[in-house]
Amino acid sequence: MNEANAVLRDPFKRAEYLLALEGGPTAAEQKEMPASVPGRSAGTADGNRELRETEPPDSPARQARRRRLTERRDALLAEVGDEFETLGGAADRATALRGIRQRLNATKYVQNLLRDLHSQ
Repeated sequence: MNEANAVLRDPFKRAEYLLALEGGPTAAEQKEMPASVPGRSAGTADGNRELRETEPPDSPARQARRRRLTERRDALLAEVGDEFETLGGAADRATALRGIRQRLNATKYVQNLLRDLHSQ
């Protein structure tokens, strides 16, 4: 029951579960992200490391980075939701499922950046 509740409460876990139910690829089967994500996030891991080394956790720079990453994660999850809504009418279901997987991979990447930003 606790595991089911955790899946239902977390939008990322819920999307992962729905993708599995729909027969979509797992993260191990498909590692790609949308082409737009690396371009938007280039240098972000290095930027996080620099911020952790030079700025206190509550600094305006770290807060701004946290806000931008949170907004990007939320936008990706909204895109995943939109793709699930249109999945039934998709002309190429397999391609649609791969697109969802790509966005979930990107979401995980951004979540990891957020986690790393919080670490000391």
